[in-house]
Amino acid sequence: MAGRLPTTTMLEVFDAVMRYGGFLKASKGLNISAPAVSYTIRSLEQVLKVELFERRPDGIRPTRHAEDFVVEARYIIDRLRDMTERAQSQSRGDHTLRILTS
Repeated sequence: MAGRLPTTTMLEVFDAVMRYGGFLKASKGLNISAPAVSYTIRSLEQVLKVELFERRPDGIRPTRHAEDFVVEARYIIDRLRDMTERAQSQSRGDHTLRILTS
């Protein structure tokens, strides 16, 4: 049986913590409580079965796992945003051809 998967919210909160450099700053940037950020990160760590942040008296420090995972998390977030935008434009009747290249 497959384990739980990270949710979009978990990935977005994780990305914010990485961008802002801390739980409190991420909570302000996301306009949610710091305990909600902490809980979400703990939940993500449980799903992934790795520690993403070293908790220290002077703040947090991303682990190697966090540094590796953030690239994938941002890729997934970007793809979900693209998919949502496409679905919304189709529901409005917009028919724009988008060609993506790498």
